[in-house]
Amino acid sequence: MFFNRKKKSDEENSCIVPIKYDKKLNIGKLPDGTIVDLFQIVCKDLKNLDDVSNQMDILSWIKLYSTYTDDLKITASFFPVDTSAQIRYFKHIYERTENPILKSAISEEIYKCEAIHEQFLNKEFILSFYSKDIVTYKENYIKIMAMNGNNIVVKEIDAEKKQKYFYLLANKNLNF
Repeated sequence: MFFNRKKKSDEENSCIVPIKYDKKLNIGKLPDGTIVDLFQIVCKDLKNLDDVSNQMDILSWIKLYSTYTDDLKITASFFPVDTSAQIRYFKHIYERTENPILKSAISEEIYKCEAIHEQFLNKEFILSFYSKDIVTYKENYIKIMAMNGNNIVVKEIDAEKKQKYFYLLANKNLNF
């Protein structure tokens, strides 16, 4: 009875909501068939933003919340600063040069880039939206993209990053 319970595997224990990533459609699917998709919220410096742009952003969000009927979720996540492009460039230059002084300076820059990647985090905000089927998904996608209007409030996320976000949303206690 009580002692005969099945133990959950570590994978089942760590998973909050199992989200299956569909590579073909670039969306996530929940076990009940609900479709999940993500947009990155474009962050702006509110202190230095002029009043007109600030009002346009507020009106864009008001428009979205008044016209959108399904579920929305805003989440904040922290990711390490991506310095891989800079490191690749410095390594390329390092391999081409023969000057020992320049090699020393380049290796110092590589070290700095690696330290930045390890010590600094980017805070990003994600807008998740849910749909029951593909038809409502397309309608919801258009509603959210229409919110942008003349100023960009949300933007699409590339497939690789979206896959990381789905993994992050589906698993607890992760560090990237």
